[in-house]
Amino acid sequence: MVNRRDILKTCVVAASVTGCSTPTARNSKSSDAGNWTKFRYDRRNTGHNPHADGPSQDPQLNWSYKTGNDVWGSPVVADGTVYVGSYDHHLYAISTETGEKKWEFQAADRIDGTPAVVDDTVYFGSFDKSIYALDASTGEKRWEHPTDGLIRSSPTVVDGTLYIGTHCYYAECNAYSRESLSTVGYVYALDTKTGSRVWRYETKDEILSSPAAISGNVYIGSSDGKIYAIDHLTGDLNWSFQTGGSVYGTPAVVGETLYTTSNNGRVYALNPDTGDRMWTFLTNASILTSSPAVHDGVVYVGGGGFSNDNFDGGNSRIFAISTDRGDEIWSRDVPGEVIGSSPAIADNTIYFASNNFTDDSSADPGIFSYTDSGTESWAYTVDDSEYFTDGAGFGSSPVVVNDTLYAGSADSRIYSFT
Repeated sequence: MVNRRDILKTCVVAASVTGCSTPTARNSKSSDAGNWTKFRYDRRNTGHNPHADGPSQDPQLNWSYKTGNDVWGSPVVADGTVYVGSYDHHLYAISTETGEKKWEFQAADRIDGTPAVVDDTVYFGSFDKSIYALDASTGEKRWEHPTDGLIRSSPTVVDGTLYIGTHCYYAECNAYSRESLSTVGYVYALDTKTGSRVWRYETKDEILSSPAAISGNVYIGSSDGKIYAIDHLTGDLNWSFQTGGSVYGTPAVVGETLYTTSNNGRVYALNPDTGDRMWTFLTNASILTSSPAVHDGVVYVGGGGFSNDNFDGGNSRIFAISTDRGDEIWSRDVPGEVIGSSPAIADNTIYFASNNFTDDSSADPGIFSYTDSGTESWAYTVDDSEYFTDGAGFGSSPVVVNDTLYAGSADSRIYSFT
């Protein structure tokens, strides 16, 4: 059976709108202090929490909670609760203070994406091909919407509508499924109260990317190599841009620019109104599935699979790129074979994680903290010889709330550090 290592080796990995112009998300707590309620923090997917401090040096482990299988999706935090999915088919609600489970919900298959929490409801997708809405306090199911494909994308919820990508058929997904999988992808828009479909847009390949939703558009990437801008009301295409490689990461829209990665090793800056290219940055990564994080004129992105004989960091690298011209500000070699997770930013500090997908790497993966000037603040590494199933380390993207960092791990745990 093909596993997570195989999907990374073949560069097929996961990583999860507004009103008529630019309305504010109704009752969304994603921008409130003490919360990080969706993948990449907000509907623009900036990856930046302006209210958080984060652990600045020598982090201490507060607690860890062990699930029944790998945790590759990212946690979210809302009102004192961590919500996270696991390959054991469960979504967990865990106390931020104690690390004790509040409730769990069992889907029919693994959960690889990141949930979103809005208006006391938790939304997420599963490999069982369904999109779920649960009561955030009790875990009781409010509705379930079936689709035709495995779901790795993470939802974005704005003004009563949920947007998410579906379908995964390459490598791990195809081997994992007992039936033939569709080779097209879809973007769904669902009514958050009822789960009924508002519209569905078809792309030419699977969608592992997650949507940004701003200025009347839903922006999302596809394995067909394109970034799509879809009208949030009608589901009609406004524009698309061909990157030249599969887009597994999630686009970020900051100011007047859309930033995206492509698995051809490039980072792109596009005009979000027209799709015109503003600049391109070449990382030379053979695995570039990380989503960009953007703050204060800098794009941060991590990659792996560098072919450099003198590279001693385990084949991963983190980049800081100027938003204005796409010039490299700094880059750093990082232990671990790949940075599959996406960076988080808090208090001018960048947090990210690495993992190994083979058991013969000489560098131990972990979670890392860098200042915005490129100086390492701290590192929490794991000895991958202690466990190795489908991989080792952290493929889950870290999130930072107040002074605490949360991340999921291939050792089946969710961790809390301060």
